[in-house]
Amino acid sequence: MEASVRGWLSYYGKYNIDSLKLTLQSLNHAIVRWAIRKYKRFKGSSKRAWYRLIKCYQSNPKLFYH
Repeated sequence: MEASVRGWLSYYGKYNIDSLKLTLQSLNHAIVRWAIRKYKRFKGSSKRAWYRLIKCYQSNPKLFYH
């Protein structure tokens, strides 16, 4: 699975970067929406969920391939 995601990202990153950016942005929005539904501390505050996602990316840069 990871190899197919890497291949997909490398292909679209080389030939269609704008489409890739929109797709990854959409994926980040989906992760934030999931966190808001899953955790009560983010209920009603997407700003806190985004902040936590950014902190998670900074502390573990290899957690998500994108």
